Amino acid sequence: MTLTPHEVAVSQLDPTQTVPLDRIKSLRFIKNNIIGNKTKKDLYIQLGIVSRLRDIISARDEKDPQLKTQATIVLGSFAFGNENNILSLTDSGVVEPLLSCLNPNGDPKLIEAAARTLNAIYASPKVSRRELFMGDHLNILVQLLDTYSSSYQLGQGVVMLHTAELVASILARCCETTDQQMQIAASGAIPLLMRLLTSGVSKSQEASLGALAALVKDNSELARLIAHMRLEKGERPAPYILRLVWDKSPTMRLAAATCLTYMNRAGVIPEHNNEIMSTVLPILVKMLQLSGYVQETAPKVLAHLIWESENMQKAVCDMDAIPRLASIISQMDEDDNVYGIVGQKDKLKE
Repeated sequence: MTLTPHEVAVSQLDPTQTVPLDRIKSLRFIKNNIIGNKTKKDLYIQLGIVSRLRDIISARDEKDPQLKTQATIVLGSFAFGNENNILSLTDSGVVEPLLSCLNPNGDPKLIEAAARTLNAIYASPKVSRRELFMGDHLNILVQLLDTYSSSYQLGQGVVMLHTAELVASILARCCETTDQQMQIAASGAIPLLMRLLTSGVSKSQEASLGALAALVKDNSELARLIAHMRLEKGERPAPYILRLVWDKSPTMRLAAATCLTYMNRAGVIPEHNNEIMSTVLPILVKMLQLSGYVQETAPKVLAHLIWESENMQKAVCDMDAIPRLASIISQMDEDDNVYGIVGQKDKLKE
């Protein structure tokens, strides 16, 4: 029986049958076939590719990091599929070897690819975070926030920064309980996140704000610690973050507003109450008129901010927030195709 090109490509991942160069070619062939193609992703999963990829990234005697890097990138392509694909990866045990690829002394491109894939996997709330907090994985992960690390060579700055952004995002997604918050803080992540916050690179700053917000949410101890820290030039974090609320990027404004909201609810920045009322509140209300992730998330942050403040609740009403929220719901009911992304309409309506 003649094998299809896809079956041949999977069979060529067997280390006993092919040399590393042929395996890399097969991985690139597979990657080009599955990017943006759900049907092909399902096909390759049915052909048993996940266990082959897991074995490649688990190998300890592999001398060429390019093979592991390509296998990790392919795993990442599957992770950017649907929830079932992510669960297929985790059920096959890929998380532990991916975490082991995050060796700060290893190949920077492999580290970045592993961090990107883990970030995509942890986007699913159904995935256990347990392995990250086992052994030394968390401490090693946090080291990758240090973009000044001497383990990197000259010219690797962009890769370092991308990796740090991904690590911050992973920490934000693995910060769901008080115990996880405290473990991340104990690992030394907060000072490195502060440095990332003042990097001047938008995506890095957004990622840092996301992680800091996750750490301070419903945690007055960490909120107080962060509020009283000093940035590199001696400034407290809150005034710096307040300036980011005016950034031209909607996602940056949302990230800054979210972080300030959680700090405000923790009662650790009372000196900025007027600015929260006069700046953060109206900016969140304006975000209701945007689209996508920002519009979907802003109502939750707004609700959290005004939850126990009658003054803020009255202020929001004066800003016509209720008609804007009602307009979103009525528009969705009138035209189900306005919000074309699957699942977005339900999230937004919620």
